[in-house]
Amino acid sequence: GLEFYEDDAGPSNQGTAVADQWVVKFNSTELDFDEAETCERAYNSSSTHISYLPNEIVLQIFGYVVSTELDMKSLETIAGVCKWFYKLSRTPRIWQAACFKIWPDLRSQITDIEEGESFTSWRGMFINRPHLRFDGVYISRIKYYREGEQRPSLCCSLQTVFYHRFLRFFSDGLVLGMNTPTPPQQAVALLKDRSNANKDVLYGQYTINGDLIKVTLFKRDMTAGRGKGIRLQPDLSYNATLQIVKKGGKQTLNWVEYNMVTNYNGKLTKSDIELEPPHFCRFMFSRVKSYTATSAGTITT
Repeated sequence: GLEFYEDDAGPSNQGTAVADQWVVKFNSTELDFDEAETCERAYNSSSTHISYLPNEIVLQIFGYVVSTELDMKSLETIAGVCKWFYKLSRTPRIWQAACFKIWPDLRSQITDIEEGESFTSWRGMFINRPHLRFDGVYISRIKYYREGEQRPSLCCSLQTVFYHRFLRFFSDGLVLGMNTPTPPQQAVALLKDRSNANKDVLYGQYTINGDLIKVTLFKRDMTAGRGKGIRLQPDLSYNATLQIVKKGGKQTLNWVEYNMVTNYNGKLTKSDIELEPPHFCRFMFSRVKSYTATSAGTITT
């Protein structure tokens, strides 16, 4: 997760309680736009200094850094450059735009958005309210044992089966999925681009309702020729309901429901799949730097 997502503080005492309150207040702090004073050059130079740019232009640049995939980690990195950048990165404009990107139906009020929730700033809402991440991939690690080939010299043999499930979400509702034994360090490259030619990559869409995510995935039609775009096989869909769970500063996706729907000669057949471990383990998020190495657009308007 992001560095400003705090982990569990451990055993509570007066000292840690005060420190935790200070951290929460610091992480949720926003600054008024007018408070972001420009920096001053440390020495004379014939080149134009960045301080000549007005705050509005610098904020537009920050919007492209965050991009449509909400790379808030890079924004936090920029905030460490100087006091001017720090103050600009804390203005509500960017954080409000990020909240509206994740929760389009969010109204303008910032408190009591849902029963039991209360936030003091848009940044505080973005940090503390569970939500999807677009600057990386969700990974579920599956490991189980099955009976292997029986040999006369052995009473029994077991085989270890090991693979990963991947889900990569985009901010416009697109989702990519993949099951593969390939290590994550190599597999994440297959989910970087929207138009990947790998036959193992599933394409689909997702919707969000509160903390529940409904995902529908299809296999790609590999018989379609080049230049005809991405075509999906409509006769089989994989449908999952996942819940965003936040605990100890970390967010996971937990399985709620999973089924497959087949379409044979116009007849739909739904097959529910029992969510038994270890075949259905929770998804953990991992940030992938290459996903946001180039900006797909600006988050601000």
